[in-house]
Amino acid sequence: AQDAVKAQDKNRSYLVYLVNWSVEALRQSFENSDLVRLPSLQTSRYQVKSANRLIEALWAGVPVWAHATPAYNEFSSFVTCDNNTYSGVKRALIREDYPDIIRDGQIHIASNYSPEAIAKKWKNVLWQA
Repeated sequence: AQDAVKAQDKNRSYLVYLVNWSVEALRQSFENSDLVRLPSLQTSRYQVKSANRLIEALWAGVPVWAHATPAYNEFSSFVTCDNNTYSGVKRALIREDYPDIIRDGQIHIASNYSPEAIAKKWKNVLWQA
C-alpha cells in the first residue's frame, strides 16, 4: 500500500510517499524519488539497526535524510541526519552539493562495503583466528 502526504515550505510543495518494504518497491522508489527518508524510533531496540537501508539508498544515488542512529554515524558526511521532520526535510532538500556528496558516499561504500571489501575483511578476520 502507498500513502501520500503533502509537505511544503515557503517555495515548494512535496508529496511524501509511505511504501511497504520489499526489494522491488525499494528499487522503484529509488528511481522515482528526490529524497529517501529513513526514520527510526529513538529507543534502544532501534538504535542497533544496521546501515543497510542507508547504504542502498546512497548507492542508488538518492539523497538521504535519516534519524540519527549509531549505525549511521559513519555516513554523516554523506547524508542529512536530523530527527526533526521540518528541519530535516528542509536541510536535505536545500543542499546544492548533493551530487558531490553522493559521489563521495558511493566511493566510501565501494571502499568499505563492496563484495571485494567485505571479502578482504573476512579474510583478515579468518587469518587472525
